[in-house]
Amino acid sequence: MRSSLSLFLCNTLFKTSQKQGLISLLAIPRGLKACANIVHSGREKNNTKFLIRNFASEQCRSFSSSRTEYEQQRTTNPFEQNLLEGITSFLKDTQECFVSGDAIQTQKRYEQMYNTLNKSNLMSSQDTKNIIDDLIKTSVEHITQIEKVFQKEKENIIFPLYKVYWKAATALQAIGEIEKALKLISNSLDIVPKDNSEELPQIKIIKASILNSMGLHDQAFELHTKAIADIGPKVTWKNGSEAAIAFHELGEYYLGVKGETGKAIQSFEKALSICEGFYGWTTPQTTKTAIILSRLYLETNKVDFSIILGEKALVGIELFLDSYEAPFITITGAYLARAYERKGFLPFQQSTITKVYNILRRKKAETDAQTYMECVFKLENMMGSCRFLQGHLKLADQTFSKLDQLAESVMPEWLKKDPEEAKFELAYMKYFKGVCKIGLKETSAGVKELEQAKAIFLGIEREDWANNCDHYINTSK
Repeated sequence: MRSSLSLFLCNTLFKTSQKQGLISLLAIPRGLKACANIVHSGREKNNTKFLIRNFASEQCRSFSSSRTEYEQQRTTNPFEQNLLEGITSFLKDTQECFVSGDAIQTQKRYEQMYNTLNKSNLMSSQDTKNIIDDLIKTSVEHITQIEKVFQKEKENIIFPLYKVYWKAATALQAIGEIEKALKLISNSLDIVPKDNSEELPQIKIIKASILNSMGLHDQAFELHTKAIADIGPKVTWKNGSEAAIAFHELGEYYLGVKGETGKAIQSFEKALSICEGFYGWTTPQTTKTAIILSRLYLETNKVDFSIILGEKALVGIELFLDSYEAPFITITGAYLARAYERKGFLPFQQSTITKVYNILRRKKAETDAQTYMECVFKLENMMGSCRFLQGHLKLADQTFSKLDQLAESVMPEWLKKDPEEAKFELAYMKYFKGVCKIGLKETSAGVKELEQAKAIFLGIEREDWANNCDHYINTSK
């Protein structure tokens, strides 16, 4: 379950890293004199302030719209195809079960199906939306009729209508059908028994998360806060998922709206402790909370904690690779690689980049070519700077020369999709290529690359990096 803030934070945090360079904001390890002045000005930029400043313009970009655009670009996922075929078969079998008069089994089947859906990584394709709509329509009709019969006979219903609305709303939110989801979760709140103290807070949390997806963050914050107060210390495996969602989104609010990093960290820590304690690393919710918290630890100099969470997150990704998309895998690797660099463990940084690259290759078949190559470009850019920092100038120069060739094919579309990110990646590559050339005594070629990098940096208002270019241009004369 993710809100608009969730995608915003992940993407913006990563873009901030890219804008400042994957080695800026980090202490350069002692003994690497060759690179002592590379990031002297870029290192001072404050990421949290950047988040707050850009929040107003970013918050309207909901998770659903961004995910829909991504899903439209990617190829058909075999997992999605199998799921759709399974739902189609399920609807046929459940219809037969309902017609036969087996109300108990019909309820159990619907409950199991919705639980399966809400644990799955649903895609935002039109086929998925259509089949989910069919499932919701049929289940509402069947459960409504069953409830009427059970009420007359004073029997307890296993899967009441308010739960159907609740679970259906969760599935709709996952595929980007936010307005439909809000309608259903509101229906659920209208009919759930008011003395149901256990499930009422859970339903409120789902509604708050949907409000977040609509950009109504203040309303969501208030509802999350009330729901958490209602739950109190009684967090169990039954309500743990919703409680973790609430704490996660409260953390997003404190970080993105309030700019209160301390409170944000506390909220994310509570979310992660619930997720890891009850569900381990078997759910994407655990990993995605860990990544944001890992980055915040990195920014607040708790680098060891950042590394621990980053390594755990990579394990979670490898265990359930189908649940994660290529850009998120790249983000995860970038955070962990930066943490190792911050500690001065450059060989571990290099091995992390290699490991993430190999994981990324396993996603190639189901990722569109443009997105995949953008991820490759970012990882290779990190690898090149890592090799430079270790003093492997020839290897670094070879890496950046290959990237220069790759840029010819990947940059045109990238510049249309996200010009600022693409320009920074290009300038970053040319900057390090230029510095490598100067280190290899190819001064003329190095200065040429640095001048090109400087022009691009100035075009995206990165005077700090442009000044770094000037430093090497002037000292090479």
